[in-house]
Amino acid sequence: MLFDEALNGLAEQVRSFSERRLAAVAALKSATLPESTAFDFLEPGLKLEVQRAPFNGSVAAVDGGIVSQEFQSVDLFAYRSCGVVFDYVGGNRTGHAYYPSSLPQTELHWDSSLNSQDFNWVKNLKRLSSELSCALELEKKHAPNLLLLDGSIVPQISDKPSAGSSVSKLYDEAVATLLALYEACTERGTLLAGVVKDSRGRHFTDLCRAIPAMREYGDVLERTNDATLLYDFLSVGERSPAFKYASEASESSVLTELGAWSKKISSLYLKPVAFDRPLRVDFLAHKPEDIARVATAVDSLSRLNKNYAYPAVLIEADLRAAMDGAEIDYASAALTSKLGFYPELFRLRRDSRPFR
Repeated sequence: MLFDEALNGLAEQVRSFSERRLAAVAALKSATLPESTAFDFLEPGLKLEVQRAPFNGSVAAVDGGIVSQEFQSVDLFAYRSCGVVFDYVGGNRTGHAYYPSSLPQTELHWDSSLNSQDFNWVKNLKRLSSELSCALELEKKHAPNLLLLDGSIVPQISDKPSAGSSVSKLYDEAVATLLALYEACTERGTLLAGVVKDSRGRHFTDLCRAIPAMREYGDVLERTNDATLLYDFLSVGERSPAFKYASEASESSVLTELGAWSKKISSLYLKPVAFDRPLRVDFLAHKPEDIARVATAVDSLSRLNKNYAYPAVLIEADLRAAMDGAEIDYASAALTSKLGFYPELFRLRRDSRPFR
């Protein structure tokens, strides 16, 4: 089959599926939630108005960056985290601060005994621990009204090493730091939320499949993620109801490790701008009014650009923490300069071909 023919066929499949998805959205707009405790929705209705208001107070955000390089028998990576605090009055930024600084120090880590899977776990867990430690110290120093993490406030199942892995201790340390962050935010009244930049979560969609009016669209909902479904379902300034982060029946071992805190973790989607997908926000909710507070704050902070919905303070944290591949190239070149050509530091053939 010629490439153009295959491309035309793919375009037709996407168009056909999109039409079916829009029909499901239309049905969802007229659907009602049955009175049933089987649902994990924490609020009535399938869409709600965000209580829009200019943000007042201080908001902090933390993000991290990492770059890595594999050699013949040594694995090397560099990482750093940065915290940013913005102060607002009437929606206008009036001050800022950084933690530990606007140019955070880069940490280097190497190991010569890991297989590829363990190396990936070590990278992810070192970065995660760095971000969580930065967030914990930032909260203690600045006590912001709202603390935002890049990504969920729950560890991902992919971050957890397999049973018996030599790097499991790093995971336990990261979870301990996360629990300390939960505790610190709760004690000082800081709202803690994670904004998931490119969520492909399906929990909202899965919950909608149980609504009687949506059963005929089960085939579509099985193949659609939340952000795609909600792009057409929500209008600007609207949000989904909050819902449990995970259903009781499907709680992962990651969530159960958080103990009683897992019952306080909720999620919602909101649409701050017209030409971008809804944002997923995971957050700690101690009382019902925390839901509206989080939604209003994240909505207000994410309307900087009509094509890009994301809190400005998280954008700044990302820019400060981001790392370039040239930084790990410099580190590896410096090692070679100091040591000479050791076989341990030979670059992998796939990364060092003299021809293409």
